[in-house]
Amino acid sequence: MSYAGSDQDEVVGSWRRHPWNGAQPDAAEPDSWRLRGAGRQVLSKVLGGVGVVLLLAGLAFALRGIQVDNIDCGSVLSPDKGITPMQCDNQLDRRGTIVAGLAVGGVAIALGGFALGAVRERRAEVGS
Repeated sequence: MSYAGSDQDEVVGSWRRHPWNGAQPDAAEPDSWRLRGAGRQVLSKVLGGVGVVLLLAGLAFALRGIQVDNIDCGSVLSPDKGITPMQCDNQLDRRGTIVAGLAVGGVAIALGGFALGAVRERRAEVGS
């Protein structure tokens, strides 16, 4: 039973909006909104690369030393001598937040790229 030509359909541009399942591409343009194989490959590589760059930036921020009022505070990963003056606490805390954000963002984006690649490979296996 097809409802493609029913009076309940609302045509918006090249999309036909069905009241029971939202927007779907018009029959004249099948799958035109999907990324094809090469586009997915490039997207997964770009996402993986951006994720790795964010992780490396987070590592660089974590290892870079901090100085406050000519006092060496050390870095986020190794504060100077394990005990830091109170002047350093705010800077170390702020830098730690930046490092955590970069690390989490990098891991999430890299995993998204790897997952996109895995889904592409899985669809290629199933389609064969």
